[in-house]
Amino acid sequence: MNRFFVCAGLVSLALACSSNNPAGPSDAGDAGWTGIGGDGGEVSSGASFGRIAAGGGKVFVAFSDSNANGQLTVMQAQGSSWAPVGNPGFTSASVDSTYLAITVDASGAPWVAYLMNGAVSVAKFTGGAWATQGADGFAQPNDAISLVIAGGAPYLAFTDSAGLRVVTLGGSTWTDVTIGNALTLGFPVLGTDGTTVYVAYDDLSANSLALAKLSGTTWTTVATSTLAMYDDWSPSVNVSNGSVFVGFQDLTNGPVVLQLQGSSLTSVGALGDISGGDEIESPSFTVYDGVPYVAFDDESRDGDPEPKAATVKYWDGAHWTLYAGYPNPCDIEDTVITSDPSSGKLYLTYEDCNGYMAVDVH
Repeated sequence: MNRFFVCAGLVSLALACSSNNPAGPSDAGDAGWTGIGGDGGEVSSGASFGRIAAGGGKVFVAFSDSNANGQLTVMQAQGSSWAPVGNPGFTSASVDSTYLAITVDASGAPWVAYLMNGAVSVAKFTGGAWATQGADGFAQPNDAISLVIAGGAPYLAFTDSAGLRVVTLGGSTWTDVTIGNALTLGFPVLGTDGTTVYVAYDDLSANSLALAKLSGTTWTTVATSTLAMYDDWSPSVNVSNGSVFVGFQDLTNGPVVLQLQGSSLTSVGALGDISGGDEIESPSFTVYDGVPYVAFDDESRDGDPEPKAATVKYWDGAHWTLYAGYPNPCDIEDTVITSDPSSGKLYLTYEDCNGYMAVDVH
């Protein structure tokens, strides 16, 4: 199973990446992205795509494992290879890689939230095994789910027949933290600095986006935007260097990154500049050291500087600049990017040319 690395392998591509690198995530001598694993970053023959999380120097992926009847497998990078976390395919039935969430708590332990038979469960890896947190299958979400750990407690956001819900675990019971008129809200995504919990969501009645902060058991709206999410692939709320960023796909402008400034959400760069007019898929967002990054599958491949088919861009303070490109004209899919604040490393996962989940590190 061979594939082309992002950045590595082409001199012009490596130069493009290294010359555009901001301070922080990589040093000036870094040639570019490197695949984690013996097959150029391919995680497992049972994974086509999945979700990724990093923290405390550890990186984990979660996916529907075709080698285990579609049940959930989590793996951790071990140097240049991947090892299962607990038993592969540890769930009792199949899961969908689209509707997974994975995060890492302050102790370095991974948590996963997943849909199985239409119901959501949350598990934590503890004591050498996966342990269900609270009731198994306690709700029936109808779209993507979002999971964060703040102050040692898990928070999960989703929508179901009752509308938008944010729940947290008290003892062994998942309890709602009620927010507004839930039936008129959608596309919730959580973020945290480890202590404070934020949620961004669409106000469907006003066709706009809102950002709220949790204080105790009360949500306070801190800012709104006339833009709105229309895609729940991988929106994000990131807190970095004390600043809050919201990244999402907007119907008119493509990928959008907003920054909370006072009581306003302000676009980072001009609207539409990230995609540059190209047709893009699967946008994903992260922030490291106050610098936002956007990864996406560029379907047009004609509106960016060499190398065409941009995979990752970053905000250099004045422009959305190419950070990495994909050197092969074959089509990648399902991009997800994340960063590890403790190490400054960026991780990018996607379905590669062979149809396998691959992970690159920068």
